[in-house]
Amino acid sequence: MFVLLIAAMVPVWPIEGHWFGLPAWAAFALGVSVAASGFIAWVTLRAWRDGGNDEGPAA
Repeated sequence: MFVLLIAAMVPVWPIEGHWFGLPAWAAFALGVSVAASGFIAWVTLRAWRDGGNDEGPAA
């Protein structure tokens, strides 16, 4: 999934026109970047394991 998202971020795809006032390739790269950030955050939150230290932060 990471490889697919990173490959989609590279602005070499032949996308023509304008989306939301931006060149289509830039809007596509921006959208994929936001999707990649969301995916990375989701994976991190799902996989993160706390050490179970109930003593609080180290002094």
